[in-house]
Amino acid sequence: MVHGGSVDTPFIDVAAVPLRIDVTRGVFVPQLGLLGGPPTEDESFADSRHQPNAGLAAAFVLSFGAAILVAVRKRRSNKKRLCCRGRLRASRSQDRIALMFEPQRRYSVLALGAAVGMPGTLQLAAAIGGPRAEAEALLAQTEVALAAGNAARAYALTARGLRLMTAASDVATVEDPVAALLHVRHTEALLMAGFAREALADSTQLGATAAVSTKAASWVSQCCALLRGRALLQLSEYTEALVLFQQVLRLEEREGEQQVPALPAYASTPLFRAEPARLQELMTQATLGAKHRRGEIDFARLVELVAAGDAPRTSSSSSSSADESSTARQLPQEEGPLRFESEKVVRQEIGNGRGRGVVAVQDLAAGEAFIFTRPLGLVLPNGAGGGATAQPLSEQTARGLLAKQLESRARRDAQFAQELFSLYDGTNEYIPSWTPGPWSPDKESLPVLSPATRGRIDQIIRYNSHRCPGGQDARTGMSQPGLGLWLWPPMVNHAVEADGAPNCAHIFIGDAMLFRTTRPVRAGEELLDRYTSPLAPRFEQTLENLADHDMKDPVYEACAKDWTNAEMGAPLGNGLLEGQAMLALLVKQLEGVRNRTGSLLLVSEEEFRALKGAYAQAAAETRKGSSRLLLVPTEVRALELLCPLAAIWAGRADALEMRAELARRVQAARPFHFSAVGLWVEFYARLSLLPPASLDSAEIVLAREADARVREMAEFWLHGLGHDWQHPAPISNEQLQRVFLPWVLQIYGFSFGWFSQVLGPRLGHLPTGAKALRAILASGSMTAAVL
Repeated sequence: MVHGGSVDTPFIDVAAVPLRIDVTRGVFVPQLGLLGGPPTEDESFADSRHQPNAGLAAAFVLSFGAAILVAVRKRRSNKKRLCCRGRLRASRSQDRIALMFEPQRRYSVLALGAAVGMPGTLQLAAAIGGPRAEAEALLAQTEVALAAGNAARAYALTARGLRLMTAASDVATVEDPVAALLHVRHTEALLMAGFAREALADSTQLGATAAVSTKAASWVSQCCALLRGRALLQLSEYTEALVLFQQVLRLEEREGEQQVPALPAYASTPLFRAEPARLQELMTQATLGAKHRRGEIDFARLVELVAAGDAPRTSSSSSSSADESSTARQLPQEEGPLRFESEKVVRQEIGNGRGRGVVAVQDLAAGEAFIFTRPLGLVLPNGAGGGATAQPLSEQTARGLLAKQLESRARRDAQFAQELFSLYDGTNEYIPSWTPGPWSPDKESLPVLSPATRGRIDQIIRYNSHRCPGGQDARTGMSQPGLGLWLWPPMVNHAVEADGAPNCAHIFIGDAMLFRTTRPVRAGEELLDRYTSPLAPRFEQTLENLADHDMKDPVYEACAKDWTNAEMGAPLGNGLLEGQAMLALLVKQLEGVRNRTGSLLLVSEEEFRALKGAYAQAAAETRKGSSRLLLVPTEVRALELLCPLAAIWAGRADALEMRAELARRVQAARPFHFSAVGLWVEFYARLSLLPPASLDSAEIVLAREADARVREMAEFWLHGLGHDWQHPAPISNEQLQRVFLPWVLQIYGFSFGWFSQVLGPRLGHLPTGAKALRAILASGSMTAAVL
């Protein structure tokens, strides 16, 4: 800033306060200490109002300045001592004092008083210097508000300042330095509050005006480019944001240390050299985001990162620290936005009561990824209840924590609110409810979310949230599911039984959700997942899940009724085939024995053989296409009974065969669903620990089948069956053992039934024969009950 010469004075030169660029939240931040000098290590402009002596210091500055101002005005009353420009013709010392309080610098003192909260400074500025001085004081208060993260106050202050400048001056806003910086800060306040689209339009308009103005300073264009880039970054337009950040960097390198002229309260310093690391960080985020948008994501490396334990542990919002017993981890922020929606799919209205869905606009190959995204909100168990063991979150508790987390963020970030309320909430409204109304450039205050926001968020969670793996408790081995909300995944609609099998499946890598197609999908076809678990042991569990989403599945409901009636002994002719009806009745009878005695040891060998035969007949009927469902809860329960019964009456190989049959059935019903992945990976891991010489011929066949299945699933989820962008090599043994298996068994914490908790962990220490196994079970050293 040029002030007409150097002044050698013992007084505080408020105009010499340095200004630095803060790329994090805007452009310029004044570096003021308590009395306007450069801040010390323990003091900053943002905190000066909290310092115990800040008020006294400001009062001293203003009082002293007012006294000197009176003296100067008395001297000016003597016309003989005034020149044509109004400058004092006094002695050198008198000139120094007077120069401190020439009009521009006088406003700087008042601006400093306004910044530290001295009452009456705005009125004093208006009385002494008029609208421009008052606007400068408002600008100083804006800096305090922005430094404190108070976007609403900063917006109101800048709106008032711009109104004053517009009404009091014929000079274009972009040509007046104070007005230009007010406009920049106005845009910055919009951006801080999350009104990214509005900030983009505001900064674009200001930048366009500066571009055609011959009097506008070049720093205005740079500020606008930086703010536009940050707005685009918030809007996930990474490629465009990167172009702007590179433009800012080129301008700074070309023009060097720019000066911000004629800003009395803020001295000139380099525009961007104070924050090169932050600018580089923004460019890195934009670069990564652009790559991710193109689908250039190394999923295998991310899985390895999570499995290796390099990713930070995840904690619920209910606690400040993560539970060290949990294996749940998030992907680190350094990995970038991790947001990918394939250009081959779009979100659109489906009709027929489905609402909006995801539809292919180009053909998709089997295994192709089409969605990968971080969560909008996530809660995981972390032992916040105070116990030594992290307890699973109930559905009600998880929903409450998630709603609180989402509401807090939505009220701070308008762009987040826009994304959140684009999800279905039971109505046809897909926008936030603002009070008193949507944002308008004519209003001097930012809108806020209405009181009805929490109720809408509760409904959004009800219809769109996903249960997710919360890891495995390292002390108990207990699986700990969490609850999260993602943006695109809820748009993938549920496939009812009439739709046939789903054509896609999802999985979690850390806290990010990945969707892949499980078969080729033609253009125009809707992508369908299934919200229910194939391992649900009861029909009621699936029906309650569907009812919670206000969905009905007539085919499934009819099957549930028929199977339930068969369990109660209803005669044939109720919609079930002979093998299915017999299986339903036997499962009910044997579960009754277990429930009465607490053990399966009292089940006879004949009853075991009958159950095994009935299951085989029912499975054959399904394979022929005679069954309406590919896998029903009664068959899952039958296989959970057959596994321990086979160990008792047929030996280890038959027990392993029953577990493998469950994995086969789940994979057939829900290809590459994580239940199938978990079943096969656990089965493979247990068999791989057995000495090869201890395996009989049937177990060798099962081990080979498990190896082939696990490799297929690893290829599918890590490499997309060769359809991922980097075309990786096939899964190696080392990658299988070091990455894929730990990810499934430890991070995901997969565990299901008697095999996971009883037979599997002891498999290497048990005999193979049925008689010896039965003796061990009868001794009480193992539990035979189905969990």
